[in-house]
Amino acid sequence: MNEQFKPESIKSPEKSADQLYEELNQTHDEVIKLMDQVHELEMKAGKDGLSKEEFDSIVDERNKLATQFDEKWEYEKRLEEEWKKAEDKEIARLEEEYKKLEE
Repeated sequence: MNEQFKPESIKSPEKSADQLYEELNQTHDEVIKLMDQVHELEMKAGKDGLSKEEFDSIVDERNKLATQFDEKWEYEKRLEEEWKKAEDKEIARLEEEYKKLEE
């Protein structure tokens, strides 16, 4: 896996649920952008009148972006899991504080 797509939460487990949520949203936006770029290249490759070199170049670029998309998508899924865990941990902490206040 590409090093740049490793979740920061693995390196720094101290991130809050809010920080992870922000990172998740940003990553999702990047995934959508990559998906759009892949689609544009697929449409461009389907045009009539392209030389073999032009077609091959478009397909190569599309394949590179598709690989980036796949890596970013996997990162987004792991990040979402980390966010859910952090959120559950935060909820448990708040419930514990509430119980102490009730006593």
